[in-house]
Amino acid sequence: MLATDLILQKVQKLSSIKGTLIVGQDGLLIDAVLPSGSDRETLSARILAVFNETSKLFSKMKIGSPRIIIMETDTDLIA
Repeated sequence: MLATDLILQKVQKLSSIKGTLIVGQDGLLIDAVLPSGSDRETLSARILAVFNETSKLFSKMKIGSPRIIIMETDTDLIA
């Protein structure tokens, strides 16, 4: 079993998680578990944009670098 598979399985066990992505620093999708019909490639590119902007903000605040981004909707979580 690949390490990414193990990570995805562990995160998906959390009851409120509806999708999980592992995205490289270049924005390429490494692995994902998402609801059917999800645009995996577009979502991974947008997640990278959020991550990069958060990194810039954290750097200005001098509070370190983000490692994990979790997005919450009114009903679900995407990690």
